[in-house]
Amino acid sequence: EIVKNYTYLKTINDSVRGLPPLINPDTKMTAEFAYRDYSKELNAANELAAEDHYQAGLRLLKMSGRENAKTAAEEFEETLAFSPGYKDAEALRQEAIENATQVLAFFPFQNNAWNIPTSQFGDIMQSNIISSLMNNPDVMKFTKIVDRSMQDQIIAEQTGSMNAMMDDQSRVEIGKLLSSNVFITG
Repeated sequence: EIVKNYTYLKTINDSVRGLPPLINPDTKMTAEFAYRDYSKELNAANELAAEDHYQAGLRLLKMSGRENAKTAAEEFEETLAFSPGYKDAEALRQEAIENATQVLAFFPFQNNAWNIPTSQFGDIMQSNIISSLMNNPDVMKFTKIVDRSMQDQIIAEQTGSMNAMMDDQSRVEIGKLLSSNVFITG
């Protein structure tokens, strides 16, 4: 709030300074205005706000859990908004994002109901899910989707075929190889 107020005062001063001189038509005297430079106060307020958000981010980063990591990333983003390049906030923001990020892997879908070839059915389902996710920037900020070609290659290597049936244990092992923590199948 303090930063907002100092920014407002600085903007008003800068605007008034930019006006053409005011001359009294009767006396031909130029009106004089006293200006105050709020830059020092604004810079100090930005630094205090940056430190406050930085400390909040550090506290959250030390806690476990994806939601804490997401909030920590947001705190470090605020830190950088108030003071670009502040301490190691960018590196900590990246660490928090990494801790908060879900890695999605898709396993082949089984088609037992519809009259669509299984390979096409899986492609259609996966494309629809990925499209829905990609259209939500808030979700994608903390989500990675495993590259399809790498995923298909690992599944084929582990099962001998993309169409092979996999049990839950096989899916978990393949998920580990893909560095995935969320599996989508159906």
